Amino acid sequence: MHEIWALVNEVKRVMKPGAQFVIVNEDDGLSGNNEKWEKLIEGMHTYKPEEIRLHLANASFKGINIRKDEAKHWLMATAEK
Repeated sequence: MHEIWALVNEVKRVMKPGAQFVIVNEDDGLSGNNEKWEKLIEGMHTYKPEEIRLHLANASFKGINIRKDEAKHWLMATAEK
């Protein structure tokens, strides 16, 4: 889980100024389905919307926006360098 900090920072480092970073996930970590996969796949973690927001903010991304489909538990996060 600690690797996510390095990953988000590296993505930001290689992005051009004003570029958009988009994260799309078919499970928002709130459905309960993620636990099954996290047990099957070693090291897997499904990030909840606020965890994604926190990691993006800690990497100093701007304009963080998270959209969710509450019924399907999908999410899309966008942020700008």
